[in-house]
Amino acid sequence: MKPHRHDRRRRTDAAHHRIFRYHATLGKSNAHHATMTYTRMTLTQSQPLLRWPVRIYYEDTDAGGVVYHASYLRFMERARTEWLRGLGFEHNQLRTDYQTVFALRQVQVQFVSPALLNDELVVNTQIVAYRHASIDFHHELIRLNDGRCCCRADANIVSVNAENWRPARLPAALLELIINGQ
Repeated sequence: MKPHRHDRRRRTDAAHHRIFRYHATLGKSNAHHATMTYTRMTLTQSQPLLRWPVRIYYEDTDAGGVVYHASYLRFMERARTEWLRGLGFEHNQLRTDYQTVFALRQVQVQFVSPALLNDELVVNTQIVAYRHASIDFHHELIRLNDGRCCCRADANIVSVNAENWRPARLPAALLELIINGQ
């Protein structure tokens, strides 16, 4: 079956975009390269660290009493939500007032030491970089009784339009708080 003509054009446009980005990273277009570096802002100043306490309940563990791997992702999500709440934003408010929701785009997790039933952890969450439509977070889950790291992760959260589910700029008020290190 022959692809529709629009499908071929999309592939061509995407290939052109990849080639253009490749040339820009090689420095053949200095002005475009400068713009690309501007759009990903790595934070040089020390961003505040959010510390969110978590107690491990039975529902968080597998049959052996060890924290189930997906539970760590829930703990990190709660910490990011509390960070957002601490800045004065609620998820439902962002959706209604700014037509914006956040989605986890990518996460890289390293499981270091198992957390067990009844352990008390703290989720340390910090912004490490941001762009106009996304935020990179670093998380560490530390066991309080011995100070050992149980899990660390880097997560990329993207801002999307709540109506068409396409990437959208972060709300200006939120971006300003991030830039000012709130």
